[in-house]
Amino acid sequence: MLEINTSREGLVRTTNLVGVSSPHTAMWFVRKIQTPAGPPNVTVLFYWGDDPVTLYANVLHVTFETNGSIRLNGPTQSGEYTLPDNGLYHVAFVRNGTSQKLYVNGVQRISVTNDISAFPAPTHQYLSTDTFAVDWDSHEIGYFREWDAALTLSEIIAEMHSGDFAVVKTADLWADTPLVADILDDSGNRSEERR
Repeated sequence: MLEINTSREGLVRTTNLVGVSSPHTAMWFVRKIQTPAGPPNVTVLFYWGDDPVTLYANVLHVTFETNGSIRLNGPTQSGEYTLPDNGLYHVAFVRNGTSQKLYVNGVQRISVTNDISAFPAPTHQYLSTDTFAVDWDSHEIGYFREWDAALTLSEIIAEMHSGDFAVVKTADLWADTPLVADILDDSGNRSEERR
């Protein structure tokens, strides 16, 4: 897994992003090493939308909060789930129409509704970044996968438990970035770039 800290600030993609009207699933493993120090500092685990500096509200993003919780943030509705400890977690974000859900270790923990159909096409996607924080956490991320589809709970669990971490659902696969030996997208469909 790739450690994200003050000297390694995460990954960003600015081309070939899943569209606003498309269903969307993104999932990854994360292990929190250090909780963000204090408000308003958070660590953005997954960010999808416009340039975060100018249009922060017009996005969907998942964050680690200073209280130790994980949060799904939307332009009109957000939800939060307190993580029991700093263990290893499988996180899955699923967007289908106006519904957005966050699963932690194969259990739905957050469900919110946000209509983003009128928003412009996304221009940025971050996987772990300190764009919004001055004093942020350290954590490890691995096995990031993304689909141009809304995966079902059984599909999410199958991906989470794939024995050799090979992708189970190859249809609609948008990205497969294990983050073990390198930061390359192994799906053959898209490319990740380092920040």
